[in-house]
Amino acid sequence: MNPPDRTLLDRIRVSNNKIERKCRICNEWKDLEEYHVNLNYFMGHTHECKVCMSKYYKKRNTVEKNRVDRLKRLGLTLEDYYELYKEQEGKCKICQEYFEKESEHPHGILHVDHCHETKKVRGLLCNGCNLGIGHLNSPTLLESAIKYLKGGD
Repeated sequence: MNPPDRTLLDRIRVSNNKIERKCRICNEWKDLEEYHVNLNYFMGHTHECKVCMSKYYKKRNTVEKNRVDRLKRLGLTLEDYYELYKEQEGKCKICQEYFEKESEHPHGILHVDHCHETKKVRGLLCNGCNLGIGHLNSPTLLESAIKYLKGGD
């Protein structure tokens, strides 16, 4: 087995009987507890502290990027989404409430509803309607819920 790279050893020290690591991003010495555990890394912790990694992911994972990634999984582009939005006049296909095309908050936009078995897109739904049919995921359950709400057995 080869010894660890010298640069890795320069980033580890013992101070006050605690192991510290120097963050590769902020270059600050921090207690090992300030790093995420990952056994694939030297000493079993990441090279970047939790604070720096949090900043990195917040910068990288924008609302727009996350939306594009979700659409891509369904085989759609942002243009496809905007076309569906235009066809539905910005309204949820179930409750007909209007939603803006863009929003910083994930509940402020219409979500792409699709069949989980066929992956076929059915339309755009608000967060509430999307969650509702997601939890009551079969026509039988939905019919039973309708009967219940109407005061039936």
